[in-house]
Amino acid sequence: GTRKWHANVLLAGQFKQSFELRNFPLDCQVLVVRLEMGNVKSMVYTAPKHQDVLVTIERELSPLSGWFWLGAAVAFTATDPALSKQGNSYAQYVLTFQLARRWQPHFLRSVLFSILISASCTLVFTIDEIADRLSFIFSLVFAEVAFLITVHGSLPAVPYLTLLEAYNFAAMLLLFLLAFACGVVAVADDAPEEAGG
Repeated sequence: GTRKWHANVLLAGQFKQSFELRNFPLDCQVLVVRLEMGNVKSMVYTAPKHQDVLVTIERELSPLSGWFWLGAAVAFTATDPALSKQGNSYAQYVLTFQLARRWQPHFLRSVLFSILISASCTLVFTIDEIADRLSFIFSLVFAEVAFLITVHGSLPAVPYLTLLEAYNFAAMLLLFLLAFACGVVAVADDAPEEAGG
């Protein structure tokens, strides 16, 4: 006959996974822990019948304090035999965590400051002298650059722009366009005087 073995396993470990940060600071992440055992012909994962709760998360001990926990899911499955050279299928236990970043602290520390810099550029139209206008605009540019360096330094190196970085670059582009417009206005104001003189 066939022998059946039943084992309860307590697993403690540290798991790493890269985050997708394109929508930072408004991003959501799905963390996956995949445990794989032997061939499904000899073993399978099954949920214990006497246990209602399969997974518990101790959030107080988690390093992910800046996240909302949206839930967890457990799946008992097997690998695709077509992916194995021998055509074997292996038992899998897949644990999935859904997280959403707490965006409010990032908004208050980062986005709000950048919005205030961008809104301040409208004050340039209250300044009469072109030199004073340009110095005001470039002071805002330097503030935006310093802010961008601070934000970029707090993120891991990724080969793409995050949502927050894209917004900061757009704000800087606005400031440069405003400086260019002030220069065009100054040249246009001086042109009739030179033509008439």
